[in-house]
Amino acid sequence: MRNRIIALTILLVIAILGYGYWRVSSYGWFYISIYDISDNDKKYQNIKDAKIQLLGSEGNVLAEGRSDSRHGVVYLSHPEVGFCVEEQSRVPYSKDNRQEWYDCYEMQSKWIVGWAGDVKYMDLEFDKCLLMKIPVTVSESKGDWTLWWVPHPHIGGKPSTYFSISIQVDSAKCKVFEL
Repeated sequence: MRNRIIALTILLVIAILGYGYWRVSSYGWFYISIYDISDNDKKYQNIKDAKIQLLGSEGNVLAEGRSDSRHGVVYLSHPEVGFCVEEQSRVPYSKDNRQEWYDCYEMQSKWIVGWAGDVKYMDLEFDKCLLMKIPVTVSESKGDWTLWWVPHPHIGGKPSTYFSISIQVDSAKCKVFEL
């Protein structure tokens, strides 16, 4: 009897960790920061109304996106469902709208993990500025996927792989700031 309990406990732990690893490997989120450093008083202000393309090593387009006009938040466009922004803005108003957003998010997050690690360059267009084939480095974090099952608001939750890119642009000179 004791051996069965131990075996079931081990199987349960493996199942919990296995689900967490599968989930973090299957779902992703991509965060892109495009900062304007041309005005020292407003250093690190997000660039608004920008169009972007994320490119692979051979210049192939992996994804397209845009930054909004209000905060400069970058949204990626899924080839089938689009930006998910409209669904997100309606989320609080009805259960159907929340479900639409969730469905859109599910498709987009599964799509992102398929190409995010292959991004090598970014094309950026805003105002009268066009910057082509900017070399970028994608940061990747799988987070605490082993803790997805913890019932605490600041720990756990369904895990995703987080990808991010951060670049600094001098908009006055239409130039990427090199560190």
